[in-house]
Amino acid sequence: MSKRSVARHVFGQLVSRADGTDLEAGALTVFVTKDGGARQSATNEEQAALLGDGLCVVYLTAEEMNAAVIAVQFVHSSGITHMREIVTSAKVVDDLVTSRIESQGPVRKSGDVVLKEGDDFYAEDGRELPFSNPDGNWPDLTDATIQFTAKKGTNTISASGEVITPTGISQKVIVELSKEAIGNVASEGWDYDVQATLANSHVVTLASGKLEVRKDVSAA
Repeated sequence: MSKRSVARHVFGQLVSRADGTDLEAGALTVFVTKDGGARQSATNEEQAALLGDGLCVVYLTAEEMNAAVIAVQFVHSSGITHMREIVTSAKVVDDLVTSRIESQGPVRKSGDVVLKEGDDFYAEDGRELPFSNPDGNWPDLTDATIQFTAKKGTNTISASGEVITPTGISQKVIVELSKEAIGNVASEGWDYDVQATLANSHVVTLASGKLEVRKDVSAA
């Protein structure tokens, strides 16, 4: 794994656009893109070289390696452009931190929901229940109403939700729950769903899964 901000050699493989054979000689143009930003010429582009059998190399500076994800493009006038993506240790750490944070929210990565008696789950505290659709293939939620319902036996937890992103990539709705709405019903094995009533009055289920209400120890 590459370390962030540590200079290193980056290797690629270039083949002929005409017949797919390995390139052996010729000048290289090398571009570097950091974290999806603007493409820049590599600092050491003039020293980039073909080593034989299509193998090419460039030396990235510490500054060029100062990113979570670095994309390196090797360009040759007669060859097929070769792209290398380098993921640094910083990116791995960030992903682990993000995963840890997400796993501790009320809506887990699995889709299961974990609540606690005596707690409020409000957006202003960063504790709302978020439900998203990264593929953006939910129906258009413009002017839709959102309803969250959880049931176990005769017990019910319900609340209205709010549409945050109605269309496009990463559609999202949220639900806020008060401690009064949750009540004193600590137990596992609840089922929940999130339904939208669309502007045309059609009803669609956006999310569903298992729910757990944990006991309020301080009130016991």
